[in-house]
Amino acid sequence: MRGIVALILLTLMSYATVYENAEDSKSVRWIVYDYHPSGATITNVYDAEKSSRVIEFQGDGQDNSYLIGHLYSTVSRAWNDTDNKIMKWDFKYSEPYTIYIRVYTNEGYKYIIYTNDDDSKGKINSLYVHVALGNSTIDGTWQTIERNLEDDLSTYIPSSTIISVEGMIIRGSGRIDNIELNTASGGSVAGGIAPIANAGSDLTTSVGESITIFGTGTDDGSIAAYRWEKSGVLLSNSASFVYTPTEEGIETFTLTVTDDVGLTANDTMQLRVNPDARSIDYLNATLYEDAEDQKTFGWSVYDKEPVGATIKNIFDAQRGSRVIELEGDNQNNAYELQTPIGEYFWGEKEKYIIEWSMRTNNNYDVYIHVTTNVGERFLHYTPIDHDIGGTDPYVHHGLGSNSKNDNWHTFTRNLKEDLNDYLPNETLISVNKFMLRGNARVDDIKLMGYTLLGDDTTPPVIQLDGDQFITLSKGEVYVEAGATATDNSDSVASLEAAMEIDNSSVNTNVPGRYKVTYDLTDSAGNHAKTAYRIVTVRDDKDSVGIRKFYSENKSSGTIFISPSGSGTECTQSRPCNFSKLSADLTNDRIKIEPGDIVLFRAGVYELNVGEVETFSLTGGTKSLPVIYESYPGERVVFDGGKIGTEDNAADDWRKGVLQLTGEYAILRNVEIRNMPTYGIRIYGNYNIIEHCTIYNNHLSGIEVTNGDFEAIDDTKGSYNIIRDNKIFFNSDAGLDHHNYKKGDNADGITVHSGSGNIVEHNDVYSNSDDGIDTWLSVNSVVSYNKVYDNGRASGNGNGIKLGGTVNSSPLGANAIADHNLVYLNVKDGLSINSGKNVVMKYNTAYKNYRYGLSSISTTTLQNNISWKNALGDVGWDNNAQVETGNSWQIGGEFETLEYHPYKSNYLRPNNGSDFDSIGAYAVE
Repeated sequence: MRGIVALILLTLMSYATVYENAEDSKSVRWIVYDYHPSGATITNVYDAEKSSRVIEFQGDGQDNSYLIGHLYSTVSRAWNDTDNKIMKWDFKYSEPYTIYIRVYTNEGYKYIIYTNDDDSKGKINSLYVHVALGNSTIDGTWQTIERNLEDDLSTYIPSSTIISVEGMIIRGSGRIDNIELNTASGGSVAGGIAPIANAGSDLTTSVGESITIFGTGTDDGSIAAYRWEKSGVLLSNSASFVYTPTEEGIETFTLTVTDDVGLTANDTMQLRVNPDARSIDYLNATLYEDAEDQKTFGWSVYDKEPVGATIKNIFDAQRGSRVIELEGDNQNNAYELQTPIGEYFWGEKEKYIIEWSMRTNNNYDVYIHVTTNVGERFLHYTPIDHDIGGTDPYVHHGLGSNSKNDNWHTFTRNLKEDLNDYLPNETLISVNKFMLRGNARVDDIKLMGYTLLGDDTTPPVIQLDGDQFITLSKGEVYVEAGATATDNSDSVASLEAAMEIDNSSVNTNVPGRYKVTYDLTDSAGNHAKTAYRIVTVRDDKDSVGIRKFYSENKSSGTIFISPSGSGTECTQSRPCNFSKLSADLTNDRIKIEPGDIVLFRAGVYELNVGEVETFSLTGGTKSLPVIYESYPGERVVFDGGKIGTEDNAADDWRKGVLQLTGEYAILRNVEIRNMPTYGIRIYGNYNIIEHCTIYNNHLSGIEVTNGDFEAIDDTKGSYNIIRDNKIFFNSDAGLDHHNYKKGDNADGITVHSGSGNIVEHNDVYSNSDDGIDTWLSVNSVVSYNKVYDNGRASGNGNGIKLGGTVNSSPLGANAIADHNLVYLNVKDGLSINSGKNVVMKYNTAYKNYRYGLSSISTTTLQNNISWKNALGDVGWDNNAQVETGNSWQIGGEFETLEYHPYKSNYLRPNNGSDFDSIGAYAVE
């Protein structure tokens, strides 16, 4: 039911619903709707002229827009105001603006547009009407606008009646306040009180299936007449009637009731009509392109004039995945996608629903090549707000002018219906090819058919766009990246419209850990598992070494573990035993689901032969990782000290393993000690180890590996993050069998192999070999670490060692080390080893017992400080390919604010000195 509208003849008073008055000092009701270009902000400020708090928008003029409410009434942020149609607001603008009021009508959603023009354009098309407010509204003074939305809409589209007001979008920078909706309401009416109409709940059926639509009316007297209409056409004069839909879609029905004194009221309901008792079969879609193979196979440029058009497989940050980029001389070049195995035509005869995602800020032409019973046809789509129809061999439909706003849009088209809209006597035989003319990025091109509808009990699945964990500096603006979803029946576009995002808790002015939630219910009522994004606001974001820890809220825990636990429910009051997490169990192991938060109660969790020998952290998904963490305020220790390190027939020394073999597992704020080999081993991807204390293990504190020491392989041991950990006293001294090398094989952190791993903000010290070693890995990033006193046995003793193997190998390459503080290590502070194309920038190396930094001919050295190292500032090959802005090039005497290594400003250059813009503490 969309709401009740009583047609009252006489009113006595007016009521208002206030949607924004800014007096709560917050701006959480607003979001940046069009955030390209980036940097647009929404701020709650005090306006001296108005003597009150107001909302201020600052961005790149009308290129940015801001939304309050929502565009769809089913989303909780939407106003869904069915009672009020008179809108009032105060605003102060000195530049052009465009205001869109989103309304739901008896003919679907529409926009009433208000601008600072002097002349109204009226009806632009079936979706938009334009009303001018005059150029005087941008004179830089506060002005109050009051508009009767019903009148403004019906003046230009008389057939439309507003059912509800959903929200407001405003383009342009300025200030706004006191947004309210009101209407004449209440009181008695001459001759009686108006009746109330109730059209009933919204319903769902399928094409060809009859359904009974039933309404009621109540009154202080009696109901004299009922009238059901659809789009102004009379359907029935009874309270109920039987209706049989002939086409899929959403149909709106209006019930009008008249009482015994002639007063009337109306109400509406919607009928969702599915196609022929079937739904789109997303699960069995044929995928023609998702770009995740990093290739462009199957694509070609079919209009090559002018020359130079390119097809690339790239990573798109806005979408958070790889996509296909088509770039040439705009619509003068064109591109086509054949099959994944290189066949010229798809020749698909069963599936005729096409879906693709696209991002562009240019005009474009999308053509879907099909075969019909009369020959070749091209279904043609462009970024306009209306259809042109059929002009042999083309059939045109518009995708909307906003489809070229440089944001990602997903389009789902029923090709049979698009063909028959204008060529009703033709039959679609096959779908052959996707073609595009213009510059664009495309992704997820697929064909689907229909599947018979049963009882849909499958919930949708939410996937986050952008990073799942975001770190912001205090005061930095949080920009919502959004999320997408998939479902076995609903389209991506409809799911996106129904997504509910709650980022209201994020306060970037207060350091802390905030959770953004993403909720979704599909059309069958199935609720997705709530996804979330963690936003950490820091006032120490770019500090060197370990930063402040923000714990998970204990109320968020879903599984509780205790060393002495005996429960089976794993609740806070009845925690389970640690043994239930052992990887050695097959039948009695706790089932970990994506999104679980496992909280360990205080105590020592022992690994031992014949008991818990291997502890594997089950992972989750990007949107629903699994978090393992100590219960807030309690100390949790994993200890492998009962397992020996001697060489015996049972190879007991290989047991006692804490490992991450899957994806999206997060280990936080625990201690790991006395393990017979590595403290933690990471074989999987996209895992995080943070704020852990890792010490006294007999090989490296943390090892990352993909097991492949010959070729680049990022399917394992890649894209992990190791941050804010304390790692020390790991040593294989005195051990000399298998992996033990008498102190020469226990680093603080070893990134043996893999790609794209990040090591940041750790304190790594007093390990027997190197502090951090990226050895055979590629594209590793080592940043903001404090690394000192490594090499305590016969190990190499470099602070940070940046990869290396023979020049003919692709491994051991492209490492980046920046903003690290390395000192008092037995050999080099930062060692090139034999790493290729290594970048060292903004590091500080002090009193290392060989060189501060070492380099070869492919090394880049920029803005580093190297001071009082035993053999010199920089060693090995002094002909680095790039060497600029370093302390040994600047010259002069280095002076620091603090010489004591346990003070926060240790080795920070004096303010205003020649060195305060370089080294570990510098800001790039």
